Formats: sequence, C-alpha cells, structure tokens
Amino acid sequence: IDAARFAENAFFIHKNTNLNINPRIVRELFSYCDGFTLSAKKDGLANMGGLLCFRDQGLFHKKLSIYEEKEEKKVIIRDIGVMLKEKQILMYGNDSYGGLPGRDIMALSTGLFEATKLPYLQHRIEGVPVIILPGGYAVFIDVDQFYVGDEWGRKKEKLNYEDFAGAFAFEYDNKDEEERKGIINLVRFAVPRNQLNYEHIRYTAATAGALFRGRANLSKVCITRGQKLRLRHFQAALEPIYPDADVVDDTTQIYAKKKRVVK
Repeated sequence: IDAARFAENAFFIHKNTNLNINPRIVRELFSYCDGFTLSAKKDGLANMGGLLCFRDQGLFHKKLSIYEEKEEKKVIIRDIGVMLKEKQILMYGNDSYGGLPGRDIMALSTGLFEATKLPYLQHRIEGVPVIILPGGYAVFIDVDQFYVGDEWGRKKEKLNYEDFAGAFAFEYDNKDEEERKGIINLVRFAVPRNQLNYEHIRYTAATAGALFRGRANLSKVCITRGQKLRLRHFQAALEPIYPDADVVDDTTQIYAKKKRVVK
C-alpha cells in the first residue's frame, strides 16, 4: 500500500469509530498488507527520505525468493530480501541509513511518533474550514463557482491571492479546452505540516471571502513565462492585465492604482 498518509487515514477512522488512534488503528491498517511505501515528507514529517517495507517471511519473500528442493524440503538459494539489500548498498548505502544523514533519520523517527498523536491530527485536520471535508492535507476551491462564466478563473484566483494576501495557491495542468471538458476546475491550497496555525488558516479563509466579494473587479492575467511547460504550475510566471482606468474595490481595497495598461 501507499502509506504516505497513514496517520490521516487512521484519524478519519478514529472519528467514525471512536477507536483509539494510537496504536490500535495504525497497527490494524498495516496488518492487511504485505508491503508498503511511505514518503517521509508526508506523515513522516521529515525533510526527505522514505521507506520501502516488506513483511518478514511474507508473501513477497515467498514469491520472489529462489528455492531449491533438497531432501524433500525447499531451501532458499537466493533470498529476495538479501538481494534488495545488496542493491541498496551498491546504489544508496547500507540499509541501516539508506543514504540519509543522521539528522533526517532522527527527524523521521520523531515525525512518525508525532504524526499519530491526536492533538497534532486534530489541529491539522479539524482546523481547516471546509464545507465538505475532502481530506486532511489541502483545501480546494471550485473556481467555476467562484468565477461563473469566466475563462480566466484559475489564473486570476492564483495571482490575486498572492498579490492581495501573500497566500500561495496554484492552477494545475496544461490541458487544452477539449481535454478539460468534464474536469472540475479547482485551485488548491495545500496545508504544510507543522507550519501553519489557526491564524494562518483563518487569514486564508478571510482572503477567499474578500476576493469573492470583489471578484467582479479582479484583473485578468497573462502567462509571461512557461505557457507550454509540463509542470507550469511550478515554473510559470503570471502578470496582471489592467484596464485603462484604475481598479479600486472599496470593500476589499484589493487594488489602489493601475499597474499595467493593455489596450
């Protein structure tokens, strides 16, 4: 299984069953799999690294190890676990550290402990003000409803959030209009681990309300760099396009003067 968000999944089970989140739910989650991967940057709360784990003498070991019949018994000739360790040693380093510095290993061990604690998960998940909870790691705004009938919606949303409030969102994907048919038009606000408090969340939510109230006066934007890049949501540059007159919204005070005139 992909265990990157095991702690958040365990928390949702906890909310619906009232079972103790640590360690009962986590232990049962992993009892149903024979192996898992885990990105340490997710519920490991670490800067880098990850885990690839297999059940000792489990299905993976039995299916992929090489056996030989000797005296009516199966004897292992090549142990898949040993083979993987040899590959790791040659490419990344000994399996005791896997190419990671001690600092990141200690951060991972601490992060795995903290990530399953109820106060941390409650702060992370219940502190996100959404109507229908989509998950514990991000909030998605339906831009088609935010800017009804506005083809510039996603790009305007991203740039105006940054310009008005400093909150960072991004528009994703480089599909054309035909490819985008039927796809929900969303802007994503990811919630970094151990970085934001309630004030940050409330501030971002208040910004969304302010922009929504003044959406009729928000500027259009153009992509000035990276239009055709596959990962343009990480690399592109946007610039606002203002009309001839100054754009000022008395309610939100989003723009007080003209920045660029395009006729």
